Amino acid sequence: MAEPEPPPVELFVKAGSDGAKIGNCPFSQRLFMVLWLKGVTFNVTTVDTRRRTEMVQRLCPGGQLPFLLYGDEVITDTNKIEEFLEATLGPPRYPKLAARNPESNTAGLDVFAKFSAYIKNSNPALNTGLEKGLLKALGALDTYLQTPLPDEVDETSAEAEGPSRRLFLDGNELTLPDCNLLPKLHVLQVVCRKYRGFSVPAELHGLQRYLAAAATREEFASTCPDPAEIELAYELVAKALKCPASSTPSTEESHWVLEAPRPEQACFYRPFATKISTSAPKFQKGVGIFVPSVEIEAIWCLPGEVTGSKFGVLWKRSRSAGGLSQLP
Repeated sequence: MAEPEPPPVELFVKAGSDGAKIGNCPFSQRLFMVLWLKGVTFNVTTVDTRRRTEMVQRLCPGGQLPFLLYGDEVITDTNKIEEFLEATLGPPRYPKLAARNPESNTAGLDVFAKFSAYIKNSNPALNTGLEKGLLKALGALDTYLQTPLPDEVDETSAEAEGPSRRLFLDGNELTLPDCNLLPKLHVLQVVCRKYRGFSVPAELHGLQRYLAAAATREEFASTCPDPAEIELAYELVAKALKCPASSTPSTEESHWVLEAPRPEQACFYRPFATKISTSAPKFQKGVGIFVPSVEIEAIWCLPGEVTGSKFGVLWKRSRSAGGLSQLP
């Protein structure tokens, strides 16, 4: 006898800036991925948080997004929704998504907290330490991804085990821990690249393999919000690094900047999309910009018509190295 069809399933998630497309919310994407991996038929409804409809208010008055409508039952809280779906939509009709190895559930658990502290910081003196904390957390995740799981170890072999080649946290298939971690890593990549010029180091081979494998899976790639939505969501959250009062450009520094190659043709450049004060010192026809960074003191751009290149050339003055150097 065939199993009865599940009742209608509808996931309500945060809408984007236009009030219609999917907005930035790793918790919504997490549940979106779970439902997709389960293979159940479901609908996704985006909710404009600026003007909730009467139906949404009736279903979940004042409730946080996302929430799930399973038949006539409303379920809130991301963890409870995930637990409900795993318990309700199980074998033999639907796959089990729980990890086999408990350690997979906690791998990378502190990465998002380290990222949040790093991106919300506005004090240049703390930036290096916070970035090191984030790199340490990413390194620990990379170590887990490169450490063979028990079922990858050949106990009969006398040879030392090489690094794991698995694609995801708990094996070669996506599981619940991946649904939790990957949306957060996606936010981290977009925001750090936009507001800090920071990327996941190439030498973290396990993590790079993990991210590349995720990008090939429709369950992840097709549920990601547009990068522009993530950038917009963090526009006010990501704190610009503010130079301390003692770092205010002096007349002497102004003269130094004018010694840049072809400085009279230097143009305004806005690094890392941070807001530059209108009081930024002006140098002849260009604008010298003092970058909110512990390492870089000043940065400016020579436009393409000067350098002969399509995009122009960026130059920086570094606290540690001194002198001019061209940015890659």
